[in-house]
Amino acid sequence: MMTKNRLKTVLFGYEIRVTAAISNGLVFSVPKQKTLKIIKKELSRVQKYLNLSYSETHSLWLDSYSRYMRVSKKAFSSLRRAKTTDLEYDDMLKLRKNVVYETVRPEFKLLEHEKNDLANEIEYRAKKDQLASVTDSGVFYLCSSHINPAKDHAEWEGKIYVSADWRNRVSSESDRMRIAAYIQNHQIRTVEWVTGEPVWMIFRPNCKHFFINVDVEEVLGNSARKLLKKYDMYMEPEKEISYEEGQFKTYYERLKMLSYLKEMFDAENLDKDMSETRKLVQKWNVLRKMSRQPWNQVVRARIR
Repeated sequence: MMTKNRLKTVLFGYEIRVTAAISNGLVFSVPKQKTLKIIKKELSRVQKYLNLSYSETHSLWLDSYSRYMRVSKKAFSSLRRAKTTDLEYDDMLKLRKNVVYETVRPEFKLLEHEKNDLANEIEYRAKKDQLASVTDSGVFYLCSSHINPAKDHAEWEGKIYVSADWRNRVSSESDRMRIAAYIQNHQIRTVEWVTGEPVWMIFRPNCKHFFINVDVEEVLGNSARKLLKKYDMYMEPEKEISYEEGQFKTYYERLKMLSYLKEMFDAENLDKDMSETRKLVQKWNVLRKMSRQPWNQVVRARIR
């Protein structure tokens, strides 16, 4: 399954191209349908790459279409208020560039939320599909165990769970009796219970737990601890992104957006924003490198 960071990178690339298409279309008076056709082409590309479901694709399309309508409405409103009747073509074009850019600027902050929301939606669907593929057969399932898990998941990780439909998956009556006794003696809960409310194992945002299908005889003859060791399911925590890393990424992505717009047109504040953003990228690049040094905890606190 694609990592969430990779999902966000792909989605942000899509957002850059869509925002640039909207901006370029409004500056050079490209017909609405032509701009929307470009957006649909970008959407088709990312839909195939990420294998998006209908609801995910529709959600992404609505966000993009809404952005086009929102930006174009504000831009046209600003242009109507401006005195354009006596302007030469070059002056009119310069005005359009400035108006469109100023209209697009507030959208940059929305892109972070939109890509995060959709990344969560895609990750949820992928986890749901993955769980369904694991639990569509078999009786018992083993949940992974992680170092420093979320507090509300610590009690339920690293355990054996059973399918709610396990009786229909066992043909022998003697096996049913053995399994029923094991479930009762070890107070085994169902996989449907632990992945649903209130625990939401694997479905909570950023949860890294997962399940595997384990043979009945293995479960009946071994402890969960032995099975976790056998299947290498004691998991090290993923490295968390530091505050400095997050800030660097935020400004780096903004610089990519500005650079993409710069390739299409100039605006009075575009160069200024690029210069300021580039300085912030350089600043946070230095700080994120410093944050990786174990000796530098006090220094980090002072800089902030």
